[in-house]
Amino acid sequence: MTTDRDGVRSDAKEGPRPWDDVLTTSMLGTARRDPPRVGGLVGDLVDDATPSSPSARLLTLVSALTVVRRVAFVPGGPVVVGPGPPIDPRPCCPPSATARWRHLVSSWPLLEDEWTSALLAGGWRAAPDHVPDLLRRHRRDPVRLGRALAAAGPLGRWLGEQCPELAPACVPAAPTSELLRWLPELPIPESMRWSSDDGAAAVIETIGAGLDRAQFGAPHRAVLVNTVARVPTDALEGLVRRLDAVSGASADHAIAQQLADLARTRRAMLAELAAAT
Repeated sequence: MTTDRDGVRSDAKEGPRPWDDVLTTSMLGTARRDPPRVGGLVGDLVDDATPSSPSARLLTLVSALTVVRRVAFVPGGPVVVGPGPPIDPRPCCPPSATARWRHLVSSWPLLEDEWTSALLAGGWRAAPDHVPDLLRRHRRDPVRLGRALAAAGPLGRWLGEQCPELAPACVPAAPTSELLRWLPELPIPESMRWSSDDGAAAVIETIGAGLDRAQFGAPHRAVLVNTVARVPTDALEGLVRRLDAVSGASADHAIAQQLADLARTRRAMLAELAAAT
């Protein structure tokens, strides 16, 4: 005979421990199963309470066993808490911007670099719950890691020291002004490059008309995506309207809708990360 953690004298061969038996009775209900009878001090306490019904007896038994189980735990030793990261005075980016980043990396990853540039240009810092994912994603890319650490601020360095899996796996690039504005060059044909001679309207119409006539097709999707990803901000609204106007009868209508989603995502992303006030 032994005394278990529930404060009840029992033999290990007798079956389930009282707490397990109580849980089983609770799930089945007292209409189908009577509360278990236990010995020891807990049993004496429940008997002294003289509950008026099986359900009342079960509640009394649960209360007594809960107290016994809680006082049976011995607290561990003191935990030494080290200093936290220095304060970052920059405002935290809006929750919608963090949610947008998660959408980008899964649906439009080529926009992530512009997201980071817009975040830094707007004077924001990455949200604390976003920083671990940001560091983990770019810990092996010197350029993007340097930008991620700039977005994370002191919290990024601190997390790298506390969590080895978040520590840089390469030497991050120095956060110069050029690095913070950096965007990778995307392959775009000359006919779709934006210039002061052509103007936004001409290129938008080139894309829209080509989609109307199904001149592009799936092989051109990557080129069209690159083009829309580099459209000047002030031309995004007109581009969205033209893409939405592509005929539903066109074989390229699905591509037009994908490009419209990309343009809308860019527009919303840049609006969310406008300069912090």
